[in-house]
Amino acid sequence: MKIALVSSNGFTIYTFRLELMKALRDMGHEVITMSSPDDYVPKIEADGFRFIPLALERRGTNPLKDFRLVSQLYRIYKAEKIDLNIHYTIKPIIYGSIASKLAGIKSIAVQTGFGYTMIEERLLTSIVKNLYKFSLRFPEKILFINSEDMKYFIDRGRCDRLKTLVIISEGVNS
Repeated sequence: MKIALVSSNGFTIYTFRLELMKALRDMGHEVITMSSPDDYVPKIEADGFRFIPLALERRGTNPLKDFRLVSQLYRIYKAEKIDLNIHYTIKPIIYGSIASKLAGIKSIAVQTGFGYTMIEERLLTSIVKNLYKFSLRFPEKILFINSEDMKYFIDRGRCDRLKTLVIISEGVNS
C-alpha cells in the first residue's frame, strides 16, 4: 500500500509520527509525507521518506487559499495513486478529508487535541466547527487521543459515533 501522512508541518510529522512511519515501512508499505515545508524536512528525508511540500498556511483564513489546498491535495492524491491518507491537524483533517473523498481514496482523521481555533469563541471557531462537521463525514475512521475530545465531537454532531475510536497513544512505542 502507498500511505500518505499529511500534517500542517514537518515538525509534527518527524516528532510524533516517525516511529509509525518506520513501522509502516517495515510492514512493506510505501510511506510519503506532506506538509508545509520547514526545518524538519531534511530529517524526514534523511530517514528515507519522501516529502511533498504543500501550500498550507497553518493560521491563514483565506478561503481562496484553502480551496487551492484542496485542489493541490486532490491532484497529488490522484497523481501519486495513494491507497490511504492519514490526516493530522485541523487543515489537513478538514481539507484532506474532502480531497480524499473527491479522489476516491480512503482516509483516516487523527484528532490529537483542540487547537486555539476550537477553544476561542469567535466567528472563525464557528466556521471551523461547521467545516469539521462537513468534512468528518468522509474518513473511514476518526481517531481521538482521549475520550473527552471524542465525546465533544459526537455530542455536537460533528462526527458519527460509529466511525470513532479512542487510541491510547498515537506512537508505536508508547
